[in-house]
Amino acid sequence: MGGQNMKLLVLTVFLGVVGALEITEYSQNDIVQPGDPLTLFCSGDAAPEVCMWHIGENKCNVLPDQDGPCKFSDRMSASLSENTCQLTIDHIEEADKDLNIKCHMIWLKGDETHTPEQVVEFQVAEKANLESTLFDEPSKIAILEGSTFDFTCASSGGLPEGTAIAEFGNEDDGFETLEGNDDRFISVVREDCGKHITCKLEQEKDGRLFFESDQQEVTRQIMVVFPPKFNDDYESTYVYREEFPEPVIIEVEFESHPVPSAEEITWVLSDDVTINAGEESEDGVFVAGELEEMDDDWVKVTLTINTVTADMTDFALEVTNAHSSDPTVFPFTLTYVPTTTTTTTTTTTTTTTTTTTTTTTTTTTSTKMKRMNFRTTAHDDSKATSAGTTAAIVIITLGIVIAISIVLYLKVTKKACFKDYSEVNQTDPANPDAQNGSSKPKTIKENI
Repeated sequence: MGGQNMKLLVLTVFLGVVGALEITEYSQNDIVQPGDPLTLFCSGDAAPEVCMWHIGENKCNVLPDQDGPCKFSDRMSASLSENTCQLTIDHIEEADKDLNIKCHMIWLKGDETHTPEQVVEFQVAEKANLESTLFDEPSKIAILEGSTFDFTCASSGGLPEGTAIAEFGNEDDGFETLEGNDDRFISVVREDCGKHITCKLEQEKDGRLFFESDQQEVTRQIMVVFPPKFNDDYESTYVYREEFPEPVIIEVEFESHPVPSAEEITWVLSDDVTINAGEESEDGVFVAGELEEMDDDWVKVTLTINTVTADMTDFALEVTNAHSSDPTVFPFTLTYVPTTTTTTTTTTTTTTTTTTTTTTTTTTTSTKMKRMNFRTTAHDDSKATSAGTTAAIVIITLGIVIAISIVLYLKVTKKACFKDYSEVNQTDPANPDAQNGSSKPKTIKENI
């Protein structure tokens, strides 16, 4: 071991002598990520006697077929095999980027010493910075339907230089790359709701991706918003019939994203009366229901009119949301149909022989309605005749009873000329003595 050190010492004295040995290959500008190992090398056109690494002010020497640590650092070791000399650094630190490393090969040929030297460079990778306006946006970005959304997606600094990549889409439909330099944009339609905008940074060199486990990325989900949409199929006309006094329920369905708040749903009942969803008018006539959320951004609102009068005709629903420039208006009308009244007057005149029935029909119709409704009361002639006959019989019977009563009364009171039975002379003028041989008159009882 002492002999080898002496040989190294002798060779070192003659480092200034330029020989024919040349270094033909060596490491050049390798980029290594902090924490990763690095192996540097230099090769000559012949096998050297000694390999010497200069690391700043420190030296690490190695003889052929040796492999050992450098005395000044437990992170570094050197080896010499045939014509190749290597320096291995177990893990790179960010401070290593400032190291100045040289490879010396010493070759002895007779009395000559050849010491070619080569600077071996490497670079320590540095993180680039991702710059994007998406960082300033909320996790869900509201974008008005049919509009465009602009944002930046760029990289600054870093080694190797970073590349900013912008993508738009979702897992189901895939992602498309948005072309551009630093400024990017998307044009959104209704179907884009729920998709994601992603801006990410990649640092790649010679097929290797640096800082892959610590990739910089910002993602935001977009929500396609729109003000309440007018529904052409909504029911705009309602009818109230007085003969069926039930409350009238107004229902309006429409699309809106986001859903309007209760304060953004206004029922205009007159020039000076309005109520919002969930409210009731002071007199209790109008009750506005709570908003009901349906599928696919559809909502439904209701208004109940508990008491309807003829002067209630025109109303309106006005709805807005945070993205409305003007209210969306749903006008509707209420038609009041009063009850139709029919009056029937019947006069009946009866005699002992003839029954006459006369019917007069009077129709009363509100002047508010132009359509007249008639109802006819049907007569049953058989029933009318039967009633007249019964009345005649009752009257005749009553007359007979009255006549008999008068006769009896006159006889009892002897106010009429009625004789007793004994006073009636029944003698036969032709044969006065025919009975019993007597000439006395015969008295018979006359039955009245």
